[in-house]
Amino acid sequence: MGRIAEKLADLVDSVSDKCQTNQHVSHCYYNPNTDQPSSTTVFDPLKPSCILKNRRRTYRNSRKLCCRQSEYFKSRMQHPDKIPLIVERMANEKYLPEMKNFRFIVAPEVTIGQLIVMIKARLKLPNMTVYATVADSVFPALNMSIGELEERFRDEEDNFLYVKYASEDIYG
Repeated sequence: MGRIAEKLADLVDSVSDKCQTNQHVSHCYYNPNTDQPSSTTVFDPLKPSCILKNRRRTYRNSRKLCCRQSEYFKSRMQHPDKIPLIVERMANEKYLPEMKNFRFIVAPEVTIGQLIVMIKARLKLPNMTVYATVADSVFPALNMSIGELEERFRDEEDNFLYVKYASEDIYG
């Protein structure tokens, strides 16, 4: 438990250096102007000041950086032994629906194969072939753990691991 808390503290320090004061929204959970995340602030990612308008509906393009960082740190504080993921449909995908709940919190031991089964269950598509990519272009092996992928491919700005899914028709 001590190593996880130290890693989380290092992440908070690294992101506080990156986050600009002019990007910060006052109601965010993580405030770069203070040393500690606020325990009294109620974070609401759907507040109008967090959501950017006229953007393609991806998580990264629809929310401000400070709000994405706030959501990451809040989930890490609540579940220090789990990894927060953002799972989205690929832009070219025509057949699979978008998920309403695209945020996942999974154990580091979960494999990509198990994550694909979770995605298929959430979409209620048990018989369709679904592929997952990480970092917009990497097809990980089905037996790779989320912990390994998070160490190598998490986003530099907000620290989330972004996973995109698509059906077989996209790839050939």
